[in-house]
Amino acid sequence: MPVLDKKLEFIYRLRGERVKSAIDELERLEKSGRQSVVVYKEKKLRELIEFIGNECDYYRTSVEEAKHGAGGDSAFKLLDKLPAVDKWIIKNNLSGFICGHMRAGWRSTSGTTGTPFVFKKDRYASGYMDAMMYCAYHWHGILPLSRQARIWGSSVAPRARMIQDAKDRMLGRKRLSAFEMSDHNCRRFHAILLNHKPGYFYCYPNAMYQFALSLERLGLDGKEIGASVVICTGEILFQYQKEKIEQVTGARVVNEYGSTENGIIAFECEYGTMHLLPTVHVDIMDPDQAGFGEIAVTELNSRSVPFIKYKIGDRGRVLNPGCKCGRPFEELEIREGRVDDFIVCPNGDVVYDAILAYILKDYAIQFRAYQDKKGFIKIDIIPKSSFDEVIEQKVKARLRKYLGNEMQIDFNVVDRILPDKSGKLRYFISRIK
Repeated sequence: MPVLDKKLEFIYRLRGERVKSAIDELERLEKSGRQSVVVYKEKKLRELIEFIGNECDYYRTSVEEAKHGAGGDSAFKLLDKLPAVDKWIIKNNLSGFICGHMRAGWRSTSGTTGTPFVFKKDRYASGYMDAMMYCAYHWHGILPLSRQARIWGSSVAPRARMIQDAKDRMLGRKRLSAFEMSDHNCRRFHAILLNHKPGYFYCYPNAMYQFALSLERLGLDGKEIGASVVICTGEILFQYQKEKIEQVTGARVVNEYGSTENGIIAFECEYGTMHLLPTVHVDIMDPDQAGFGEIAVTELNSRSVPFIKYKIGDRGRVLNPGCKCGRPFEELEIREGRVDDFIVCPNGDVVYDAILAYILKDYAIQFRAYQDKKGFIKIDIIPKSSFDEVIEQKVKARLRKYLGNEMQIDFNVVDRILPDKSGKLRYFISRIK
């Protein structure tokens, strides 16, 4: 069981977050059977629906209508009758969503797909979010104050940077800004980590991949750092990235799936299975024959702004537990990334943007593609070696096998590709609505 340091426990108590008791509750649940998890989530969901029916203006009528004639319906059936939402619905009706008088603070998403989404997060929900994080990380031997190497965005405003630095020091984190991923800075970070001896990395996959490539170019031994785990989150983790990171660092790469709004939704166990965590319930909207559809998350402990059937823009399917690890949690299989991460071909067909990564990985240290109109993409590329006309035409031919012979592709060789404001190094940006 993950044990909180007394100082950390005291800080949580000051903030009004019941993290220690939530850890105990979630640990007991993990050791129970599948039926206990169903009963637990049904109880949590019923409490949430009762709360929003009484406290939330946006849901008051919907809950009343869902309950009408429901009789002995389970909370899951009541949930089926409630409308799905997305961040735009919440943003445009925020005053109707904010409810209750619990201690809360304001949070914001990174805004990589548009303007940031600012919302309230109460201490009851954030306490469960942190407790679930500690429990999941413990699957891989990571403790609440295990030393961390973080490759992430970095605050630029002086006051925010000061707060960030203080928090990093308190939590034992050393940070490499994803805005400053030069070989010089990667060399410096490697030297810092040799002294820091982090237990694990926490990072965006693409940023960690760039760090691994930089260490390889510089002839530096990533295994000397001593980290045993690399937690990748915030972006799609590709197999070729995972293999390179593990090769360079000697650490196990673990996939985390979550959001700023809802915390960790699913986490990879030691057998490589993504387990759906019991702090959320996931509905699959409009599933296809194989069961894949748009993921809608209900955060079971959200109160100040309830997230109920919240569509976060990804596709996946939910499977019954069956992993060798024996945990009683459902499994989440994610297919594709954001539903808007698609290249629009000349004939109107769409192709998932991962095709760019799979083809360009053989030629590029880094790249970023842009699409402003159907049938045309521009690709900034930092090539691994020479990128002459022969190679360029070869790459275009490979891409056109999937995007169509009429697809216009322009390559632009550059020295640097800047990350987004969040620090993410997205490789495809579509401006097609």
